[in-house]
Amino acid sequence: MKITLCVKGYKKILACLRSKLPKDIVEECAPEKTDEAALKSDVLIPVIAPITQDILASKSLKLVQQFGVGLDTVDIEAANKNKIFVANVPSGGTGNAESVAELTIGYMIMLSRWINDAQSWFRDKKFGAPLGSNIWKSTVAIIGYGDIGKALQRRLSGFEAKTIGVFRDQNSLSKAIQKPDRSITFDQLPELIGTADFIIVTVSGGEANYNLINKNLFRLMKKSAFLINVSRGKTVSYADLLDALDKKTIAGAALDVFWSEPFDPNDKLFNYNVIATPHIGGATDLSLDGISQEVANNINRVRKGLKPNNLATSFLP
Repeated sequence: MKITLCVKGYKKILACLRSKLPKDIVEECAPEKTDEAALKSDVLIPVIAPITQDILASKSLKLVQQFGVGLDTVDIEAANKNKIFVANVPSGGTGNAESVAELTIGYMIMLSRWINDAQSWFRDKKFGAPLGSNIWKSTVAIIGYGDIGKALQRRLSGFEAKTIGVFRDQNSLSKAIQKPDRSITFDQLPELIGTADFIIVTVSGGEANYNLINKNLFRLMKKSAFLINVSRGKTVSYADLLDALDKKTIAGAALDVFWSEPFDPNDKLFNYNVIATPHIGGATDLSLDGISQEVANNINRVRKGLKPNNLATSFLP
């Protein structure tokens, strides 16, 4: 089979996939060349490339397999119409959720200890400041209590932090096996967000969650609170975040995801206490191997005439 990774420069992903699929042709293409690659590929791995209706008209294409969770760039309706499988890899059990949770802890430490400012103080040969705050015994709101949220909660228990898990609805809350110190639904968030020292966004992508974090919530947050987004950029309102930082409604933010990627490093957001990383939440050695294995497993299932796991499409073969 011919498999195309629809992004350039991800050499470690390419090498890992080739090692797990030694009999297949695994190549890469630039995102803007995905339409051409689709004409000669059995499998597309989009990463950040849009998989449009036109691309999904390819007669050779059998599977669109995401290297991770997010499928917001894939036209699922068109895939169903053309009977092309679309699947992803859940964050739990592959090392991805664990990797994102660890990065989030790193953000929490960097923000609460004002590491950006501390580096400036060091360069200026000033010592003993800035004064930071603790994760220990803090209150952490985890908005979206899926695999990443649960992995984060397990790690925060070592800091003796109080966790508030925010579930989409009562049904998802009642089904949760591992629960935080307090469980609430999205509609209850305005009542409790003002108690949180850290607000961590881990919800799934998609239009239903666009601008979930907006001015109505920012104005209820502590002025000392920090926002961390490791889900999808559009879950946070850009304009409202910029306004909250400018008016010091919150103390700072850490972002691993953005409204467009790659994001402008000279954006006005970075005039404030903002830490940014280029969507590296799941970019660790264990996560790379775990996700690659699940991708290879699905490709092998399709090769055998089986449905892939973690399907997003619903057509009948």
